[in-house]
Amino acid sequence: MGTFDTWASPDEVELNLVRDRMVMRRLSQLCEYDKNPKEHDIEMIKRSIVEFGYTSPMIVNSENGILLSGHGRLMALRELYADRPDLPPAGVALVGSGEVEAGEDGTYRHEWAVMVVQVSIPPEKHSEYVIMDNKTVESGGWNETVLADLLKKSISVDRVQYTGFDNKEILSIIGKRANSDSELDKVHRQWDDDKEETYGEIINIVGVLEHGARISFNGGNHVLYYGDARKIVGDDFRVSVLCTDPPYCHNKVHGIRSARESSIKNDDLDVAGYIELLRGVIPLSIKMAYVFTHWASWIPTASVMESLGFDTQTMAIWDKKSPTLGNNNWRCQHELIYVGYRDVDKKALPIAQYGNMFRMATVPYKGHPTAKPIQLISNVLSREVMQNMVVFDPFAGSGTTMLACESSGLRSVSIELDEKFIYGLIKRALDWGLKIDD
Repeated sequence: MGTFDTWASPDEVELNLVRDRMVMRRLSQLCEYDKNPKEHDIEMIKRSIVEFGYTSPMIVNSENGILLSGHGRLMALRELYADRPDLPPAGVALVGSGEVEAGEDGTYRHEWAVMVVQVSIPPEKHSEYVIMDNKTVESGGWNETVLADLLKKSISVDRVQYTGFDNKEILSIIGKRANSDSELDKVHRQWDDDKEETYGEIINIVGVLEHGARISFNGGNHVLYYGDARKIVGDDFRVSVLCTDPPYCHNKVHGIRSARESSIKNDDLDVAGYIELLRGVIPLSIKMAYVFTHWASWIPTASVMESLGFDTQTMAIWDKKSPTLGNNNWRCQHELIYVGYRDVDKKALPIAQYGNMFRMATVPYKGHPTAKPIQLISNVLSREVMQNMVVFDPFAGSGTTMLACESSGLRSVSIELDEKFIYGLIKRALDWGLKIDD
């Protein structure tokens, strides 16, 4: 045994332990445990990471390199990366060159990297650790008196989404401890209003919108109209690039929400109605077109575009990496993208050796049932759209095209018809950092 003078101090011991166990890893280097039984609310985890940063390191088994704890955080980080690769949250490092690989599908060389904790657990005990780790989180409870007091005094209605509770849960927790009917009425007035669904805070900012309303963001770089694009678009509409995702006319109710919340306006049109709709929203100034469509709508889509003077360039394909839900043997795993030019000097376009395939998983966004990944739209536009061009989306939906333009340094004009989506679109833009012009 060494003398007292050679012993490490407590601070030195702690530093050595941290140095040995804490390592930086790219997201692509992290491997999930495929038998992890825990289910996660990925949207809640994403909200937490975006607001507060990556603050709780994942735990990796140094014996086999497989994740022990943090599967939900890893899934949330991967979805955030797919949606906004150039905007890592606090606590996440951006590593790599940031360039796009020629010949690939727009995949970025750079990645996100995070700090993880390495521990040594014998492989035969890996499952036990995973189960125990998840179970210990569930086993605790709440001191609801302290919780109610904390929620009542410290949390404002517009910050509910960062607590993990929803309005109804908070109403129940606080309401149980109301000392009088008048106090209970006050609690109901404050919390009995699902802001995420009604977007009351956005209505407070922009007012109740009427059809034809125009909202400008970031000094006019992005303009949003509320109403029917067929009534807004005119011969004097000055936009040059069409990038849009029109209704596929499936008359579907998407996901598990109610028909009122989830149906897409004009999704019940027949082929003739779809053709009339698409023809009516494309301004004469459009030179380049990227139109997302289902395989069953390809022929009418291409026919409309060619009848308007566009030369079809290619059928691009978005491979979603996994099939859609359904009961048949031929579930769709892709969508098509019509690419066409009208009076375009091809020699003036940027030259790059790209294929016609985009491989990217869907990124669930609960504000709209068919939202596309922002990075997908950015990859489409980055191939040949130049900075002086204005991008137009007459079916704005969740605002993905606008946000892709913002991240790519492009200007945009968008139109959305549906009251269900217009306020959510504005909220999403503000959450992304866009500013409404005075």
